[in-house]
Amino acid sequence: MRHLSGASAPGVPLVLVGTTGSISWGITNPISDVSDLYYETFNERGTHYMLDGEWKELKSVVHEIKVSGGKT
Repeated sequence: MRHLSGASAPGVPLVLVGTTGSISWGITNPISDVSDLYYETFNERGTHYMLDGEWKELKSVVHEIKVSGGKT
């Protein structure tokens, strides 16, 4: 038995956004501007960055993402 659910547009003979239960797919909107660019200034050792004319210390944060069935 095959299962497919999703959405399309009038006149389009295929599913644009959907799932089969084992895979899913979608579309993106390339027209909108959803990113910003920043130019950062770092010291020679890469331990501080410049903000409002002052050097600020970089902080490192580690986020662990656990994956079911993955190695620990």
